[in-house]
Parts: sequence; structure tokens; C-alpha cells
Amino acid sequence: MALPMKIIGTNVKEEKMMKKLFTLLMIGAVMVACSRKEEPEVIEQPEVIEQPEASTTFTLSISANKDADTKGLSLTGNTLNAIWDGTEQVFVFNSSSEELTYLVPVQDAQIYTSSCTLTGTFLPAKLPTVGETLTLKLNAANYAGQSGTIAFIAGYDDYAVATVTVKTVDKENCKITIEEATASFASQQAIVKFTLLKKDGSALPNNPTALTINDGTSNVATVTTVSSTYTTNGDGVLYVAVPAIDNKTITLTATVGSDTYIYEKSGVSFVNGKYYTRTVKMYRKIDLSKVTSNFTAQNGDMLTGTLGSNVKISIADGATVTLNNASINGTSDNSYQWAGITCEGNATIILKDGTTNTVKGFHEDYPGIHVPAGSTLTIKGETAGTGILDASSNDDTNNSGAGIGGGWDLACGNIEIQGGVITATGSTSAAGIGSNNRSCGNITISGGTVTATGTGYAAGIGGGYDGGCGDITIASTVTRVTATAGLGAVHSIGKGKNGTIGTVTIGGDVTGPISTSPYTYPAS
Repeated sequence: MALPMKIIGTNVKEEKMMKKLFTLLMIGAVMVACSRKEEPEVIEQPEVIEQPEASTTFTLSISANKDADTKGLSLTGNTLNAIWDGTEQVFVFNSSSEELTYLVPVQDAQIYTSSCTLTGTFLPAKLPTVGETLTLKLNAANYAGQSGTIAFIAGYDDYAVATVTVKTVDKENCKITIEEATASFASQQAIVKFTLLKKDGSALPNNPTALTINDGTSNVATVTTVSSTYTTNGDGVLYVAVPAIDNKTITLTATVGSDTYIYEKSGVSFVNGKYYTRTVKMYRKIDLSKVTSNFTAQNGDMLTGTLGSNVKISIADGATVTLNNASINGTSDNSYQWAGITCEGNATIILKDGTTNTVKGFHEDYPGIHVPAGSTLTIKGETAGTGILDASSNDDTNNSGAGIGGGWDLACGNIEIQGGVITATGSTSAAGIGSNNRSCGNITISGGTVTATGTGYAAGIGGGYDGGCGDITIASTVTRVTATAGLGAVHSIGKGKNGTIGTVTIGGDVTGPISTSPYTYPAS
């Protein structure tokens, strides 16, 4: 059935002004139904949950709630519902994208409803032509400055589009009819429920004041006024409308007090008209160029940038820290008696894929990275294992620190390398990975590409001039390990000039110390 719309109106967008200037004529009507009934699957990680369809039907039988004050988007469990109300505005554009008028719901319904009757007025000078396609738009494409609530999205960012075709135009009576009995509004955004956590899965220490979502080329959505609900509950949940994203790497950046938290995920797709839930575990981003006093990295921190001050960088006991193009170039000076990175106990260092990281010790007797005796340092790559680490004592010839391990009169604990591309170089009589004149714990290399070079009387991997070392194990799962002894050393893998060594196992075989230098495993 043809649906007439009487044409008497104006081109003014603001609803309040329209109510003052015009009385809408209820001659023809366009009925819109936005039914969202599909129950999505509950997930915590990146699995798609279907957002109910945003289809709208033209009819004459149902109208919207006259008492409603915002378009209703609400959650029932994990189902996103969409309902109309009396303040909604649907703008009408012709085929040249010229705005003709807008339509509003008839306000005679007593309850919220998933469909409504739309009425509107046109200026006589802006009548469409027969056969012309009209575009109906609910809201506009603006994803900046959201507040993180469903209510905000409902009022400002519930962007949907439908088209209809003009069947007849009666200029004398300012009356048109359309071809379609129904028209479907297609959502132009996805809605994502983000739960923001620290990398270790605990809650953020404070509530964020801003969130930015970048798809690798630009910021596609921002939350700059975090809702009072978020602040009150502190549950880490933000609802964000985002445009479609197809197989891209997205980065979330949250401002929490004076700190910045980031999350990055590749291969992400968001489909318009769908609803998703995402739990994201965010790194705290530490820009070393802004660190001006001694700093201890906490669990979940990501170090990036170049350290510009002669300060001590430590890793808290039990913490996992990621290096993301971090550069620490220590100054050799008796005033700075510490390593490039000092582990305060057990620690894990992750080398972010595709990054190059440099850690050079400070004081001449300290290593590039030091782990205390009785503790364990684990170094591994991220997913692809392409992160690079170059660790060394300082370049000064008087320095006596290992690349990774101990130093002069400085014992070290266990060292485990599980992945990444690692170069470790000792100074004077210190091993690339291991000790100098004090004991070193066990050294285990189970993955990655490792190049270790000793100096003077030190092994590439193992003992230094006078230092002992525990067991050394190189697993068959490594990509390549190359060890080079210092000029006065006995072994490339084993003890230095003096000291003791535990069992040396390579590829599952107990081989004993390796005297060949340089020595590479596997050989080909």
C-alpha cells in the first residue's frame, strides 16, 4: 500500500525549534520497526556476539511511546534491545545528499515499542521526484567524545540508514507516496562492551578518564567523558560505538590518572549491526624518556622509549615486564652503581614482536641485566618471537659485568631464555650470559636465537674469570645458539679460566663443557 506523507514543513534540525515553529501534520505515516531479538553467546575473549538486527518496517498501525526521552538501547542479559521513543529524529536526504526534512515518531503510544510511526514535513521547494531514492538517517557518523554508556550511544551514536523510493509526487497538495511497504534500517556501527583490566587480570588502580580506539590509521572512536556509573562501580566496563573494522590491528589507549594503559590486538573485525563483549588486559606504558628518578617497573608494565636520565631501572619481585623499543644506555660512572636493569627478585622480561631493545649497564662492575642470587630471570619473545634484545655491560674496557647475569663481586641467580633474538656481551672477564668472579645459578636456553660472547678469561655462556656456574642446558627447541669464548678462556660454554661448572647438556645429550669457539648449535 502506498504511504502518503503530507508536506508542509521546514528544514530546521533542532527538535525544540521545530516544535515552536510548526505543527506536524499527521497525514501520511511511515512505520519503522527495529527488532533486536537474537540472544548472543556470552564470551570473554574475541568471539562475535550477534547484535540484534536493526531492521525497520514501514506501517501505519503502531506508534512510539510519547513519554520516552531517549532512544532505548538496553541490555537484557547479553541481548541488546532497540526501541523508539517520541524524541527520535530521522533525517531525509535526496539522491544528491541534500537534506529535505526530518521525520519524528507519532507520540500516541503508551509503552516503549520496537516500532513506531514516523511523520514529517517538507518545504515545497524540496520535493523529491518520482523514482528518486531517499535516504533516511538516524543520527550521524560521529564516534568521538562518547561517555561509555549505552544511554549515550542511544542518544547520539545509534547510527542507522534506510532507503525508500518515491512512487508519486502531488505538487498541488504537497503529497508523495513511496514504493516500499517496508524499509530496513541498517546499523552503521558495532557496539562493543569493553572490560578494561590490568595485564595481570586485576582491576585498574583508578578509573580511566579517556579511551581511544585506533585501527592502525586513525582514531575510530573515543571516550572522553567517562560515565559516572563507571566511576561509581569501578567495574572497568565501557560501552563504545565503533564503525566497522575489517581484519585490522587495533590499539586501545586508556588514561588512568597520570598513567597510560595500552592494549593491542591484530586481526580484529567488528561488523556493523553486531554487539560484542571484549575483556582486554592492558599494559601500563612507561615512557623511559620521561623517567627522571629511580623507577621500579611493576607487573604488566611496558617499557618504551630511551632513558634520558642516569637513574636506576628495576623490576619488582615477581613482575612480568614487556620491552617495546626500549633503550637504556648506561653511563659508566662510580656515581651510578647499578645495572642497566636490576631485577629485585624473580622476573620475566617479554620482548615485544618486531621491536629492538638495548640494555647497557651503568657502573663498570655491573651487568646489562642483573638477577640476584637465589632468584630466576626469564626472558622470552612475544607470540612471533621476533623481539630483539642487545644486552651488555658498558663499553668501557675497565668494566667487568656480564651481558646478562652477574658482575665483579656480584653473584647472580638462574637465567632462562625461552625465545626472542638475543645478543649478550660481557666486558673484561665476564661471560656474555653468566658470571664474572662470583657464582651464577643455572642457565637454560630452550628457545629463540641467542648469541653470547665472553671477554678475556670468560666463557660465552657460563663462568667468568674466577666464577662458578650451575648447570647449563641448551634444548633442541632453540632456533640457534652461538657462544664465543674470550681470548684467554678455556670454554665457549662452561667455566672461565678458573671456577667450577655443573652439568652441560646440549640437545638432550650431556656433552660436558664446549671448548670449540665460536660454537653453534644446531650446527646447520
